[in-house]
Amino acid sequence: MTTIPPATIAFVPRETVSQTLDCLDCLLEKTSRPYDLVVVVGGYPDDLTAAIRERVSRAGGHLIEFASHATPNEARNAALSTARTRYIVFVDHDVFVSEGWLEPLVRCAEETGATLVSPVVFEGSPRFARLHMVGGVARVKPLPTGANEYVEIHDDAHRELSAADLSSGPKQTELIEFHTALVEIEWLRDIGGLDPDLHSLAEHWDICITAARDGRTIYVEPESWVNYTPPKRLTRDDIRWFNVRWSNCWNSRSMHRLAEKYDLEPGWARNTLIFLKGHRRHRFGPMRKRLSSLFGDQVGRLLAYKMIKPLVELLERPQLERDLAKWKDARKDRGRADPRADQPTTL
Repeated sequence: MTTIPPATIAFVPRETVSQTLDCLDCLLEKTSRPYDLVVVVGGYPDDLTAAIRERVSRAGGHLIEFASHATPNEARNAALSTARTRYIVFVDHDVFVSEGWLEPLVRCAEETGATLVSPVVFEGSPRFARLHMVGGVARVKPLPTGANEYVEIHDDAHRELSAADLSSGPKQTELIEFHTALVEIEWLRDIGGLDPDLHSLAEHWDICITAARDGRTIYVEPESWVNYTPPKRLTRDDIRWFNVRWSNCWNSRSMHRLAEKYDLEPGWARNTLIFLKGHRRHRFGPMRKRLSSLFGDQVGRLLAYKMIKPLVELLERPQLERDLAKWKDARKDRGRADPRADQPTTL
């Protein structure tokens, strides 16, 4: 009798592509069997897709190929549709895992009954030195006006690792992020999967709020470590993916959906817009540093963010509009064929 693995690893796109092969190789090297593997791609260069296909085939995994870009929740739901295990663990394409990272997540879920479990998430280079987040707060706070406030607070964000972080056991929390997250499949299917109308923002907050409303628990498992590692410099292919992921189209749809779903106060997205503005500046950071070294910080920032950034984005707009049009057409085609059919091609 064949033993069904406890977890499906769903390796899914986020915002860049240049580290995908390195992250996938790391995942395959450092993850102990048994597990099922599902890898989702879409809008990737042909040579990268071919290389991923070869690795997935060699690992005995399952590849889902979208004809165009796919939102993170579209990719996750596509992976969910193929899973046959008790848990699914979503891992973004820019995450490097540590040795033996999977087993503690599954053990935590089994021992605590948690519906969602996150590893400790680190950020940047060198790996496993600087914390990205270790849980946090996710709430819908009623206001006297009758509307609600969006509350999201990250614990230990951007802090250096200390010895105290290594001594505590599983920590119950309200918030995890999708850099890497274990989810109980039966519950996720019961709620209809992840919200397909959240294209780029707060998907993690939404699922945490939903779990809390269902009386489910969320944990961080300190024995499991992963490292979210954005590339220092974006390649041309990275930029194309980055622009779609953080486009006004995907962002505005997400913000409208959240406001509608949770009856959020007018102006609730102010902090989110500040994050988006800063995050979209990320790719211009190296240029800003070079200009600041030549002309001083104030002038360097002005040139990079107020002059060069708008010009570059204007030149890139035609490609972005083509990519978004292709995504919209593909989404309509999938909906006409079968509203549940999130993957056009599988291996």
